[in-house]
Amino acid sequence: MIKPLVEFHCLHGFLGEPSDWDFLKSSLAPKGWQWYQHSLFGETMLQPSGAKAEWSKKFHDYLNSKMVSFSSEKLKILVGYSMGGRLALQSFFENQTFWDAAIFISTHPGLLCLEEKISRQKSDLEWARRFLNEDWQLLYKSWNQQTVFKNFPEPIRLEENFSRDILSAALKNWSLAHQENYADRLQNSEKKYLWIIGGQDEKFLNLAIQKIPKTKTAILEGQGHRLIFAEKIQPLADTISNFVDSLNPNLQRP
Repeated sequence: MIKPLVEFHCLHGFLGEPSDWDFLKSSLAPKGWQWYQHSLFGETMLQPSGAKAEWSKKFHDYLNSKMVSFSSEKLKILVGYSMGGRLALQSFFENQTFWDAAIFISTHPGLLCLEEKISRQKSDLEWARRFLNEDWQLLYKSWNQQTVFKNFPEPIRLEENFSRDILSAALKNWSLAHQENYADRLQNSEKKYLWIIGGQDEKFLNLAIQKIPKTKTAILEGQGHRLIFAEKIQPLADTISNFVDSLNPNLQRP
């Protein structure tokens, strides 16, 4: 049996589950790559129990404790979507010797303005309060009515699959208000990465145009923020496949 030459380590978004990556994984199955779909809310070491600044070390410790057999002959690629993309940014820059490359999907590079950070923290604290107490169906409907998700399919999320306390903690502790602005580091990074956004994800598209080098950006036309849930997953799969193949031509199977 041929061992996979690439390992993906995937971080889902808020209100996400490890299975969110199944569509993409299935589309790329012919490649024979290895997938680790980490649970930000299910794995104790990865949960939002402390400050965001502490999370990267916890993630690295978790990887070392669970997967000590990493091979130096394999490419280790970090993949993050939305909130998971923001956590991936932190790990990518704080553990650069560990990761060979990264893929950021629908990710925010960070805020610069203090006023924006204050506003975002206020918003996240209000959502955190609501996730503790409000009726699940009404709350989920309200969450999906946010502009960034508008007009695109929403995944089914059942209350019994989540801890409201953990979701609330994620909104507070992993708020964009607490995130470093990575724009300069992304501009100057010598490490390989790919920044993927939907052509109809107006807010994140504008951020990418302003903050991310064009050569490291992939825009998927006709798609919005929720790229990993898109009915037409193949454009995303093809984009990722081409990026990984470009890292090392020897990875391409005959």
